[in-house]
Amino acid sequence: MKKQMLILTGPGKVGKSTTIKWTFDDFLRWAIQKKKASIVHYLYLTGREVAAVIRVGKESIGIATRGDSGTQVSASLDFFAIHRCKVVVCAARSRGKPTPLYTILGVGPVS
Repeated sequence: MKKQMLILTGPGKVGKSTTIKWTFDDFLRWAIQKKKASIVHYLYLTGREVAAVIRVGKESIGIATRGDSGTQVSASLDFFAIHRCKVVVCAARSRGKPTPLYTILGVGPVS
């Protein structure tokens, strides 16, 4: 499987992290019910925020909600690299201060 990254972008306070957290919760519930998830590693988990790797079969999927701080983005990307994630879903702010994720990856938003 080719590595893929889905970046949910938008200005602050529009629900990017909430959407990703809901996606994580639903995906984890599905994976457990279908006995597809073999292990979950957490970098952080709170009521509203998550950075985790879910192992499904032979593939690892990384999910992170924090996308405003360059330090947080770097920590999540390092965590996903350690766990050899093939798919990453994350949030990144698109307005206001520069989005660290774009700076770190050297890419810009797709229009």
